[in-house]
Amino acid sequence: MPKKAVPVLALLILAACFVSYKLGSAPVAFAKPRSAPQDAVTPSLPPPPAEWSLYNLQVSKSFGATVNKPGVAGVQHVADCIMASGVTATGSTISGPINVTLFDGNTAILALYLPQPYASNGQGQLSLCGLSLQGTAGNNMNLSIGGYLGATPWTSVTLVGHDAT
Repeated sequence: MPKKAVPVLALLILAACFVSYKLGSAPVAFAKPRSAPQDAVTPSLPPPPAEWSLYNLQVSKSFGATVNKPGVAGVQHVADCIMASGVTATGSTISGPINVTLFDGNTAILALYLPQPYASNGQGQLSLCGLSLQGTAGNNMNLSIGGYLGATPWTSVTLVGHDAT
């Protein structure tokens, strides 16, 4: 290749690079852009369901703590998290386990037992999250704690969930 052709060739390559840079690559620069049909709807994820939370604290030997999410026609309650605790008062007689029960209407869908502490003043606790316990559409959902409670117990329950249709 003659020495005079090298600068011309380099200039042509630089010019091609400049044009390619300004216009993009040739196949893309001359291709028609794709457009979505006018009636197409961009899909999107549905929003997460709204969560609800119910709490009850009871200081009574006669009644354990209970929360109730009333049933709604066509709506299914889903329990995501349950928490329960029972505390016995100083000097109370310890006599057995503490029942924690989640009901779908009148059907128990989860039944757990907390050991009542064998001390004059103690506490049993339960915290389960990440659940997906589904109730029946239209039924109420109820979480309760009770059982062998000593004198002047403190019981509490929390039910966190969401509704599905």
